[in-house]
Amino acid sequence: MVCTVVWLRYDLRLIDNPALFHAAKRGHVVIIYILDQETPGKWKLGKASLWWLHHSLKSLQNDLLKFNIPLILRRGADPLTILRQVLLQSRADTVYWNRCYEPYAVKRDQSIEEALKIDDVTVRSFQAGLLYEPWAIKSAKDEPFKLYIMYWNRCLSSDQPRKPYDKPRFNNTLDIKVQTDTLDSWHLVSPKKDWKDELKTVIGCPGEDGAIRKLKEFIKYKLVDYRKGKETVWPSKTSQLSTHLHFGEISPFVVWHTAKESVHLRSVPSDSSQRFLTEFGWRDFCFHLLYYYPDFPEKSYKLNFDETIWKVDKEKLKLWQQGKTGYPIVDAGMRELLNTGVISYRVRTIVASFLTKHLLIPWQNGAEWFWDTLVDADLALNSCSWQRITGCGADSSSYFYIINPVTQGERFDSDGNYVRKWIPEIAKLSNDYIQQPWEAPAAVLKKAGIALGKTYPKCIVNHKKARDVALTKFAPLKRQEPMDKLKKLPSKKKMKK
Repeated sequence: MVCTVVWLRYDLRLIDNPALFHAAKRGHVVIIYILDQETPGKWKLGKASLWWLHHSLKSLQNDLLKFNIPLILRRGADPLTILRQVLLQSRADTVYWNRCYEPYAVKRDQSIEEALKIDDVTVRSFQAGLLYEPWAIKSAKDEPFKLYIMYWNRCLSSDQPRKPYDKPRFNNTLDIKVQTDTLDSWHLVSPKKDWKDELKTVIGCPGEDGAIRKLKEFIKYKLVDYRKGKETVWPSKTSQLSTHLHFGEISPFVVWHTAKESVHLRSVPSDSSQRFLTEFGWRDFCFHLLYYYPDFPEKSYKLNFDETIWKVDKEKLKLWQQGKTGYPIVDAGMRELLNTGVISYRVRTIVASFLTKHLLIPWQNGAEWFWDTLVDADLALNSCSWQRITGCGADSSSYFYIINPVTQGERFDSDGNYVRKWIPEIAKLSNDYIQQPWEAPAAVLKKAGIALGKTYPKCIVNHKKARDVALTKFAPLKRQEPMDKLKKLPSKKKMKK
């Protein structure tokens, strides 16, 4: 019987895992996950993501043990050497993996494929993480798209996403022993911080079972009113699938067809389902941009943004990170992020806009902080979303769109309960002042036990003045030179198998 090594990355699942499915059809499978924190460079997994990874791998280990199949764990900065060792120990002649699209991953995978072919090892890769791969959608001029709506319309006019694969039917009969680490030896869970209780409440349990459970709950209870849920400050009212999707615990193809089926069964209105599925279009579009513009995580698409207005005030950056800006909705969001590794899309928009347009701190500083603290930190989505909010992305908000944190708080946290949860020191304020405590009369503040500047910070900037300064500094940026001149990644012929 032949043996195939399956190298898992962001595809920690059994259902709709093409590499695993085809390998199992071929014969005996050896399944390996390699923790490489060197190749990604500054984009290695952050603390929150490492916590989730630990529990996701543990869940996958348990799922595979039901089939008496071990999950081989290896750690190191040289995946090629590790794969060669596993190939030798298992006497396998083939390696399968599902494709990744981050610039460092593309370069790594191409290099490993070329080296293994010299070793006379067959390498095959599969589409598993995106509905539409970056090179599959092009403009009429055979160029990458720069506007999301045009990109998504082209996707919708193309072939619909394929049906999901079933669970693989394993047929492991060979007596093979492969060296493996223990998961606990990696020490992915910091003794100083355990997100377990907070994350279980907010987004459920890591692993494929947890992902499927969340999808079913979302379809049954939340999808019908998705537009409203999308704009909430409470993560628990959103789909809560982003982390599961990022780690590949559930496939976008499974989510897509499940949502489509809900419309067919008339349990969900068509417009709600379509609105939800456009989020997958945005997700694919972000990877589309990252693939063609590999400097996207560090350079603004509109290049002049990186040369004109920014200044890193380290003290204000730290206050923003700690949730001590004096603006309750901003501080509540940043404290939630620190404590749970999760914040909703609406709150991400508010805090990101505040950093870049009130404090005039480069979006790259915010993206790096999110990368370390978000449990669903994703290179393409994180970079693209920060650029979009700042106004320097390929498909971004206007540079003069500056969010007022007070009105946003009053609109999306009208009862003040979100702020009260994360900023208990001002919880006794009424709804009239909970989003702007500096407007409360002295007697009201005293009764609520608040001394601004002592028990809760004073505003580190004045909104109106900060807005005026930002508009003045942004004004010269009306015309921008895009990132088109940056070198593109290799063509689909070198990527697709």
